[in-house]
Amino acid sequence: MRPVKIETQDIIQAGQKIKADGKRVTGYGLRQLLGGGDQKRLLSVWQSHQSEEKNDEQQASFDLPIELEETLDKVGNVLSAQIRSMSVKLNEVAVKSATRQVADITREYKELKDQTDAELRDAAAIIEELENQVVELDRKLKTAIDGRDDALERAEKDRERAISLDARMKEMAGIEEVVRRLRVLEEKPDITQ
Repeated sequence: MRPVKIETQDIIQAGQKIKADGKRVTGYGLRQLLGGGDQKRLLSVWQSHQSEEKNDEQQASFDLPIELEETLDKVGNVLSAQIRSMSVKLNEVAVKSATRQVADITREYKELKDQTDAELRDAAAIIEELENQVVELDRKLKTAIDGRDDALERAEKDRERAISLDARMKEMAGIEEVVRRLRVLEEKPDITQ
């Protein structure tokens, strides 16, 4: 069985009755009063009616006497001219402000760039100085290593000479002992005679 279709006029009358009772018009309230129907459809029809009513009221409010229309037009023109003048002035102020901000940002950027360039030049000078120091230290290190190598070579030669001299001294000590014994033997009287 298909539900009974409720006419638009019935929905509008029910909504007006609810409103006259001082209540808010809802889909549920319309359904209760009408005894059936889809709440969403009922509320949609009511809201549509309300929108049309408001449009009709607005349309009626635009119908003004000619004198009032002329006065309203004059006031509107004066107001429009003042708004335009204010808009032009505001635009000029905004443009000046934006130009000043751009100039400030450009100046700050230039100062920052100059400072960065100066710091980069200082850093390059420091790097060059450090590189020169590294070259000088490398030269000194090479000289020191060469000096050490020469000193080690001389020390090795001196050690070899010392060993050779020590061996000679021991040899000489042995010869001296032989010479001393020979002298002792020479000084002893010959017993065989």
